[in-house]
Amino acid sequence: MLLGRVRLSLAPLVHPLSPSRARRARARQVLALLDACAREVRGLAAVAADPQASHDDRLAAACRRVEASVEALTAPRREARRADVAAAAPTADAPGPALAHLHGLERALAELAAPLHSPPRAPLIGA
Repeated sequence: MLLGRVRLSLAPLVHPLSPSRARRARARQVLALLDACAREVRGLAAVAADPQASHDDRLAAACRRVEASVEALTAPRREARRADVAAAAPTADAPGPALAHLHGLERALAELAAPLHSPPRAPLIGA
């Protein structure tokens, strides 16, 4: 699993004896947000078999926003700075579990943009 490989790669940074507190905090933040993304994707996969959900225009729009967020996060640094990865707040209460998971995924991806696109030595806000 890819998330497991990321955890293994970041293990030295999140170790309590790691000398760099800023990097440790950033690595913990990234791991927490990746865990949130994985949790939302697992929840979404669990309800994806619902045939009614696939006909909801809000679901299709949320999927496009998630796709755009992922593309902005994975774009080269030069393009990523120009890409707008804003948290798209739902316009109404998400009626179904699929939309709720998609909106949760959108929020996590938007939050993930900050630690991934800031300079490595920049202080984290609130850390």
